[in-house]
Amino acid sequence: MYCQLNNRPLRLQNDVDHCLFCLAGSVWLTCKNDKNDYFIKAGEYFDLNGREDVVVSALELSAIINIQALVEIRNCAIG
Repeated sequence: MYCQLNNRPLRLQNDVDHCLFCLAGSVWLTCKNDKNDYFIKAGEYFDLNGREDVVVSALELSAIINIQALVEIRNCAIG
């Protein structure tokens, strides 16, 4: 799922293990029951495995992210 973040945060209910890729700009990410905040810039990724109720927000005017299920990524790496 590709998503352009502008001035509104995006809330993710992580019911499947996912990975968030930052394709452009940079994002701030926080997760329920995790006291750390994370800053991801273009070209970096964040493994959402086991994290729930994730909030992602652009740190600049906009950012582009791609969220993929880890099973999709593993299948691509194998094939």
